[in-house]
Amino acid sequence: MIVDGALPNDLDNGQQYVDEVKREVEAVIDRAPFDLTNIAGTANALTADKPAQLRAGLVKGMSFFLTPVSTNTGPATLNIGGLGAIDLLSESGSALVSGVLSAGSTRHMYFDGSDFRIFGVNVD
Repeated sequence: MIVDGALPNDLDNGQQYVDEVKREVEAVIDRAPFDLTNIAGTANALTADKPAQLRAGLVKGMSFFLTPVSTNTGPATLNIGGLGAIDLLSESGSALVSGVLSAGSTRHMYFDGSDFRIFGVNVD
């Protein structure tokens, strides 16, 4: 499905219309950035609460704002709401180096379908 903001107009009945609008709204929500809260764990194995808007699991393209409480000392993972530890990588897909995540500094990242990639971070 393409999220284009256009209301469906070729549907046979009201329920089809409602279902299609629901899918469009859910797709928009899935692409909206989520602020992660209750960041904890260690410097290289971070945890965060699952945002209430996150209906199920992670969807490719979802983005998040992360403000770590510690500075990383090497490669790092993030576990959101017990969904499992997922690698945090540079935008180009490389493992993080020490100091990329600074305590108190917010980073914007997205889920690429298997890992989190941090916008604007290149360690190659």
